[in-house]
Amino acid sequence: MHHLKANPNGRTPPVNGEIYDMIRTYTLRRSTIRILSKIKVIHSDDNIYLNTIVDEAIRYYYEYLKNNNK
Repeated sequence: MHHLKANPNGRTPPVNGEIYDMIRTYTLRRSTIRILSKIKVIHSDDNIYLNTIVDEAIRYYYEYLKNNNK
């Protein structure tokens, strides 16, 4: 019996119907990668993807800047 994977090839699931379809390469500090790993461990969703964490963080920072630079 074969089971269909919810996210084939480990793809990050869409958020609000919007798929993760852009690929970029960024270089981060080792300490930042450690922080990302720690966020993944303490996140309330045990199955959170790093792409989702980074996406949420960027959107949060954007809103912060937009609301505090007036």
